[in-house]
Parts: sequence; structure tokens; C-alpha cells
Amino acid sequence: FSSPSIKGEYLVCGEGLHEDKNARIRCLESGTGKPIWEFPAHDHVESTPCIYKDKVIVGAGDDGYYCLDLKPDANGQPKLNWHLVGENYKDCETSPIALDGVVYLGLGDGGKAILAVDIETGKELWRLETPYWVFSPASIQDGRLYVGMGYGDFINEAEKIREDKAAEMRKANKSEQEIKAMEKELFRPEKCGAGTARNIVKSGALRRKEPLSARSCPTRDACILVPKMVSSIAFHRTES
Repeated sequence: FSSPSIKGEYLVCGEGLHEDKNARIRCLESGTGKPIWEFPAHDHVESTPCIYKDKVIVGAGDDGYYCLDLKPDANGQPKLNWHLVGENYKDCETSPIALDGVVYLGLGDGGKAILAVDIETGKELWRLETPYWVFSPASIQDGRLYVGMGYGDFINEAEKIREDKAAEMRKANKSEQEIKAMEKELFRPEKCGAGTARNIVKSGALRRKEPLSARSCPTRDACILVPKMVSSIAFHRTES
């Protein structure tokens, strides 16, 4: 769910639970809670806003990602800089993270990708497809971008998710070949034990050559953990 983000006198947060539509992005005075501006979205806003310099970037479910000015315009109204529409950006639940003028975003169900977007223009710089939904907020440390993936299901084990997905596909008259392809893509075998994976991530053994803020897509080096549909991916910056 959306947590408040604060910069100076400005506090920005989203509203709405997952089934809610027409929620708002709201900016309040951090010291008093007095409303400064609000911006209507066309879905829930569970993403925690990212404040980068004078910009706010936030996801709004199937309504896509928004970038607004932190400060209101001369009339006290919010100023929209760009909008990545939900038709091309599915399930925008991830909390964005920004570095060096680039914001990194995730897409969940229907999207399954990590994106790099120019903050000033909203131009997509690269898109990296992922094997699982990207809901987890990313972290950046020493030039590395860490992103968690999974199915956002905190109740059912992998086997139950597989059975339900297969039943849904059969009901939609999908072929057994298509169902097997789904299982191969979504429920791939575990590549390494959890302890090994933690060591790999910590040591930075998963690497790519491009700097994190590069304007080209990184290679897909990933360590996947699937005992309970939990997985992780790490990119490592190396100097050329």
C-alpha cells in the first residue's frame, strides 16, 4: 500500500485499496496535514510516490505511471508532466526509485517487466522482461539495482497457484500445449538454494557491463528462487 513520501513541507501519498477506482494522488503540508493539491487517477494508488528533485512519480494500478510537479502551479493546481498510460503499462503497483535523472519502474500482472524512464520527458529508455510480476519496491546500492519478483500471493503455495492457473486456462479452452508452456515459463525449476542465492546477491556475482543509469537495456542476469513463488534479480555495475 502507498506510504507517504516527504520532502520539506510537502507530503505526497496515494489512496485506495486494490479494488478501488478513481482514487487520488494527494499532496499535504507535512507539518499540518493541510491539503495542497490532489490529482485524480482512474484506478487505485497503492504505489509509494518517488520524489526526485521537484518531481513526483507514482504508479496508479492499471492507469499507469504519473509524473507531476511537487509544487502546485500559480493557481494552486497540480501540474502533470507525463503519463505512461495503462494500455502499455500494466499493473503499476511498484514504488518507483530514481537515480541520475532516470526512474526505474516495475510492471505486474500483464506487464512483467522492469523499465527505465527519463524523468524529464517520460521517454522509455529500456524495458527488461521478467519471468514474474514486479510488485516489490526496488533498491539501489553502489550502482546495483535490486528488484524482487513474485505473484503477490501471500496465502497459496506454488502448486495451488499452478492448479488454479491451469483450470482457468482450460475453462478458456486453451490447449494442453499452451498450459504446459505456461507452467514451463512461470514455474521454472529452482536454480539454486536460498543460501547460495543470498551469497550471490551480496557478492555481486550477477553482473552486467553497462552503468545503472545507461540509456541501453541491461542483459538479463537473474537468480530465481521458487520454493514459494519468491524470486529476485540483481544487476551489478562494473566500470568499463
